[in-house]
Amino acid sequence: MKALIITLFLALTGSVGFAQVFRIDSLPATGILLNKGWTFHAGDNPAWANPDFDDSHWQAIDPTKDIFELPQLDKTAGKIGWFRLRLLVDSSLNRQLVMQISQSGASEIYLNGRLIHQLGVLSTKPDRIDAFNPNRKPISFPISKEKIQVLAVCYALQPNIAYGKNFRTINKAFDSYLITDENAAELYSNGLVTTLNRDFFRVAVYAILFVIFLALYLVSPLRKAYPYFSIYSSLMAFSWILLSNNRFPNDMVWFYWFNNIGLILRVTANVFILTAIYLILEQKRSLFYWFGLTLGIISIPFSMLVYRWGWSVFSFGYINYTDSSSRRRI
Repeated sequence: MKALIITLFLALTGSVGFAQVFRIDSLPATGILLNKGWTFHAGDNPAWANPDFDDSHWQAIDPTKDIFELPQLDKTAGKIGWFRLRLLVDSSLNRQLVMQISQSGASEIYLNGRLIHQLGVLSTKPDRIDAFNPNRKPISFPISKEKIQVLAVCYALQPNIAYGKNFRTINKAFDSYLITDENAAELYSNGLVTTLNRDFFRVAVYAILFVIFLALYLVSPLRKAYPYFSIYSSLMAFSWILLSNNRFPNDMVWFYWFNNIGLILRVTANVFILTAIYLILEQKRSLFYWFGLTLGIISIPFSMLVYRWGWSVFSFGYINYTDSSSRRRI
C-alpha cells in the first residue's frame, strides 16, 4: 500500500509539471509576451519536438532575457539546445494569430510537432550556424484543433560573433509575442514607417547643413570654422544613415559593427563641432577642450567592449560634456 501511495504521488507530481501551461484567455492589441512556462534542455534530439514528450524534468527558463543572463546557452561553441512551451489558447480567440519574434541566434520552430518556421541556419557544425533576427516581422502561427498547443524551438547561438553592447542594446535569446495578424501588421508597418521617416528627416537636415556651410566657406574662405561645421554635418548624416540601416537588422554579425562605426562617426563629429565653436569665437583651446577630446576617445572602447553600461560613457558623459562646454564657450 505504501509503495502504491508513493507511486501515485510521484505520478501526480510529475503530471503537474508535465501539464504546466501558459494560458491565454485574451489578447491585447499589442499582443502577449510569451515569457513564462518555458523549459530548456541542452542537446539536440528530434523527439523533443513531439508534443507528447515529457519535459517535466527540464530546466525552467525565460528565453526573453538577454543571452548573457542565461548561462544555459552556449555562446562560444555553437551547441544546440531546445526550448519548449505549452499554450492553452481560449477557443474564443478564433482570429488568425501570428508571432512577432526577436532573437539573437538561429532557430527552428515547431508547433505540435510540425516545423512551421526556420529563422537562420542551424547545424551540428558550428561554423555553419547563421544567426538571423526577424525583428518582429509577423510570421504565421497556425494553431491546430488540439486543446494544448506545444511550441518547441531548436536553438543555437552563432559562435565567434560580437553582440551589440551600446545604446541600451539587449540581445534577447528568443523574445516572442502572440498577436492577431491585423494588429501585428499595423504595429509593424507603423513602427517601421515612423522610424524611417524620423531618420530620413535627420539625415536630410544634416545634409542641408553640410551644403550650407560648404557654400559659406566657398564664399568666405577666411572663415575657418565653416569647414568644421560642414564636416560635422556630413559625419552626423553618415552616422544616422548607418543607424537607420541598423534599426531592423536581420544579420547579427553586422549589427555590432554598424552600431560602433556610427558611434565613432558621432564622437568625431562632436570634436569638429566643438572645434568650430572655439574657432568662431576666436578662443584658445582650453583644458575643457582637451578633456572633452580625451573623454570622446575613451568612450569608444567603453561602448564597444563593456556590456550594458559602457555606452553611457558616450551618451551621458561625452555628449553632455561637449554640450555644456559648447554653451560655456558661447
